[in-house]
Amino acid sequence: MANGVATGPACGNLVPTALVGGEWDGFTGSWGFADTYEYEYNGSAVTFTDVILYYSTYAGYEGWLPLFYNYGTYVQVTGDASSASFIGRYQYSTYYP
Repeated sequence: MANGVATGPACGNLVPTALVGGEWDGFTGSWGFADTYEYEYNGSAVTFTDVILYYSTYAGYEGWLPLFYNYGTYVQVTGDASSASFIGRYQYSTYYP
């Protein structure tokens, strides 16, 4: 990632605890975009659209995981695979017993 910038009406509320600009610059990861992503939940198929995916190898799991997506009226992603923007809450936590 390079030249990262957080833009939009909610970004002012993120300071001082969030990463709102170039803090992610230099990050390398496996990111992807899918028009649709479907999985089974409680015996029913759930379909997300316009999905930002992350490739994880964490805790014995290896595969693509949806990170930001649209589902019904819940919209986190605008654009397409060539130019996408996303907004959403994302938190990484670690627990040590």
